[in-house]
Amino acid sequence: MKLAVEILRYVSLVAYVALALATINQWRRQRDRAAAWAALCFGTLGLVVVLGQRQIVPEHPSGFAENFLQRLDIAFLLLFPYLLHRFTTVFRSATSRLESALGLMTVAMIVWTFALPHFPEPGEPRSAWFI
Repeated sequence: MKLAVEILRYVSLVAYVALALATINQWRRQRDRAAAWAALCFGTLGLVVVLGQRQIVPEHPSGFAENFLQRLDIAFLLLFPYLLHRFTTVFRSATSRLESALGLMTVAMIVWTFALPHFPEPGEPRSAWFI
């Protein structure tokens, strides 16, 4: 079972990186807004998957650099839904209120990610700040 999980982990890594590279290549060829937002969206997701591998971002970081890398990985993950929204607005526009609200929520969550003093380990109690 452990071997199957490990294989699926690498298959998903290859799939997300391939999707990121394909959308970036599409943007390089077309240079239009839809291709740019797709490249940013799936490039970010590919980066999250690559950084999420244990060899790059440890599950239990210690020290400034490892904690910063973990928070950066979370920030990129939080950015993905906003970039996906921006990709979809190329095809159908959204109201300026919705654009502002989504942008503000994304920025607030990313700032909060870096402002949190500590991410609890699995099984540790979660502070009110974390919740």
